[in-house]
Amino acid sequence: MASILRVSLCVVLFCATSLVARSQTFTFANAMVGSGDNEENLCVKSALEQISCYGRFRDADAIGVGAASVDVSLLKIRLGANVSLSNNGGLNEAITAQASGTYRDEFVVADLSQSAFLFVVVELSATSEGSTNNSILMDAGTNNNSCQIVSFGTSLCPFLFPLTPSLTTVSIYINLTTTASLRCSDAACSGGTASVSAGRSSPGGVTFLAVTVVDENIVPLQGPTVTSASGVKYRSKFASTAALASSQPASEQGEPVIFAATVASLGRPQYPTGKVLFRDLTSSTILGSAPLNGGAATFTTSTLSSGSHSIVGIYSGDPLCAGSKSAVLLQQVN
Repeated sequence: MASILRVSLCVVLFCATSLVARSQTFTFANAMVGSGDNEENLCVKSALEQISCYGRFRDADAIGVGAASVDVSLLKIRLGANVSLSNNGGLNEAITAQASGTYRDEFVVADLSQSAFLFVVVELSATSEGSTNNSILMDAGTNNNSCQIVSFGTSLCPFLFPLTPSLTTVSIYINLTTTASLRCSDAACSGGTASVSAGRSSPGGVTFLAVTVVDENIVPLQGPTVTSASGVKYRSKFASTAALASSQPASEQGEPVIFAATVASLGRPQYPTGKVLFRDLTSSTILGSAPLNGGAATFTTSTLSSGSHSIVGIYSGDPLCAGSKSAVLLQQVN
């Protein structure tokens, strides 16, 4: 007997000008699961602003399970769609799960005295497993342009919206939809399962990386401020990560040791700039500093005393990028 189970879920987040962050409204519709005349509305809304649907069928040929969930919170959308189908007896069996969510907000720029751009970068992070009949679609846009991604893994959507002293408002939307589907039409599917999960990796879903005012060269302008209609405070600088390595983790006293720092920043258009400070936590002394070139900086020293030293690299940041500190590197001097 052929059976079809469909799980669908829609949730919309409205951020009107009169609403603050804690007054956001959630609605959902078309949340049905089941097969044929046995469809049921199994969607539930939890106190954590998460909505989920779950359904299953079982007949003489197959067991199918489907689930869909949407979590729209401040600055983020997370979706999940999972299906499995097993014990197929050779007949046509199918199962589908789908989840979708929308995030909207409006940015207002103040104290702008020249033509500029509002630079907004959003990240999509998603994972896929099993069946190839799976997809995740992000459709994001502002007043004048849009970005579409059909992808798994990590992808970026950057936006540059023109600003003038008389044009200082930018609306943005993000539509995210994930679908998982599986069909078995022959005996080769017997005992097989397949599944998909979207938007469940860390950090997962869609995240705003930065919202800032820049010139035509993507250099941040000093003076203008950005507020949102929702009351949410968006990150104005890209986050950075610093890492530190030693040319020889075990060295002899008086022997030169090269410390190499690398600084990365997801979403920004160029390498981070500025300086890295090299600090010995064991002796509470600053060994020295070096400028970044292509995201890397090196410092050489031969003055470390005998014993174990805990070394860190400290990046101070630049106009586009926040600072960061590396993990502790243990340097042994014999």
